[in-house]
Amino acid sequence: MGVDLKQGKITSYVGDMAVVSPADLKCVLSLNLARRLYGKTTSVDKLKMGKIFDIIGRVDRPYLVVRLSKNLSNPETFIGKTLHIK
Repeated sequence: MGVDLKQGKITSYVGDMAVVSPADLKCVLSLNLARRLYGKTTSVDKLKMGKIFDIIGRVDRPYLVVRLSKNLSNPETFIGKTLHIK
């Protein structure tokens, strides 16, 4: 069981990492889906944000950790924005 995650909301950032909650609040990640998400490119409004680095939290309420691109400045301005997963 699992869903195809396409987007989420940026909830916070720490250093060069952003924490993203899934847009689908009923999201449950299967092990296979989680493995396929690692390394996927993410963007906000066509601006490349970075790649999925880790998945944390409970299976029924996962959070994605995105390692932000080095050329991205002011990551705090993206909190609350919708992040798209390619």
